[in-house]
Amino acid sequence: MNSAILEIPLEQTPYENPVLLYTYNFTTASYLRTRRIVDLQEISILDLQSASGYSTLALALANPNAEITSVACSNAAVALAQKRLQYHGIENVRFQTLSFDRLEKIDREFDYINVENVLDQFPDAAVGLQTLQSKLKSEGIIRVKVDSAIARFYNYQAQRFFAELGLLQNSPSQAEVAKVREIMGLLKNGSMLKELTWLPQYSTEAGDAAIVRDYLFNHARGFRFPELFDAMEAANLEFISMVQAKQWDLQRLFKDIEDLPIFLTLRLAEMSLSEQLQLFELLNPIHPTLEFWCGHPQLAELEEPPAEWTDADWQTARVSFHPQLRTPALYETMQNAIVQQQALELTQFLPIVPGPLVVDSLMVACLLPLVTQILPVSALVENWQRLRPLNPLTLEPTTEQEAWGAIAQLLVGLEELGYIFLERAS
Repeated sequence: MNSAILEIPLEQTPYENPVLLYTYNFTTASYLRTRRIVDLQEISILDLQSASGYSTLALALANPNAEITSVACSNAAVALAQKRLQYHGIENVRFQTLSFDRLEKIDREFDYINVENVLDQFPDAAVGLQTLQSKLKSEGIIRVKVDSAIARFYNYQAQRFFAELGLLQNSPSQAEVAKVREIMGLLKNGSMLKELTWLPQYSTEAGDAAIVRDYLFNHARGFRFPELFDAMEAANLEFISMVQAKQWDLQRLFKDIEDLPIFLTLRLAEMSLSEQLQLFELLNPIHPTLEFWCGHPQLAELEEPPAEWTDADWQTARVSFHPQLRTPALYETMQNAIVQQQALELTQFLPIVPGPLVVDSLMVACLLPLVTQILPVSALVENWQRLRPLNPLTLEPTTEQEAWGAIAQLLVGLEELGYIFLERAS
């Protein structure tokens, strides 16, 4: 394939996209699974990458102490990935050219396996996941990204249309991209294929890579949730979560869940997670890709969410910011907010929730140490009592119970949104 068309600019960095780094960070998925604070010092990562090595770069930046193996099917893809990582000064990556159906030649297991848009290169999804499962450590996690057969249905229609014109016979060229652009430009507005697939940015050279992917890439195919869940079961893998799971909440599609007819309420209650995700896609196919985490089945029960903890649980718990927030930039901004007695908008550093997430300046001062260290929750309670020694309503000294209540309420909210990790004693 013409790398000049598909290549992401060498200088482009995932640092410009904190949400991307958040989803690539091993701790994000690991915490969802175990509710334990993970040490990232010595994890091993396998990246099966099919294009330019950008995913390998993102994994390296999101997991700075990890040992990464980047595998691609062609020497050209490996060479481009090496060039990209070298440009950004990343040295903890080794590269290998290997067909994905020969992964058994890799004689080691990994903590984290990243698989993006390559599962369709296996004979079927179950075979692909079985192969990956054999390379996964017992506590390991696989991150899978595939095209959605439902959301990209009309893109596949477009590919079939251009295949009929003979444009998908070989690797896409700049001339073929120009032909697609010309033909789509000549279609009347209102033509269904144009209305549902063509975007304004495709009309400029900046849209070349998207045209190749959406109109000329004849090897990709889409998946549906039942197929993926069946494949996980066949591979003895357990579903953990969708990436950005809140965007897949079926109930949020309805104006008021309380107004649903009783038959629908009962049906939704008895649906499996796979069925609920499939129903979401049928109602609202807005996600062109299906991205999720899975791993070996775990015998231990999932830790209770902090909202259900007892007082004794809180007394022994410890807390950490998500690693994506443990940055000098956040530390400096928090210090300025404290000095100027201004609220802090956390979403400017990690926009993983819609709308602003604002923390008042006193709570910012309480949370400041979490940028550099993991602390017992009791330490934050002590901080709060020093920062707010009096109850503003009664002017009585802030009691320990009031301090615990204020800190627990804040931490439960931040944990549910994904900004902090909370871990109670085993």
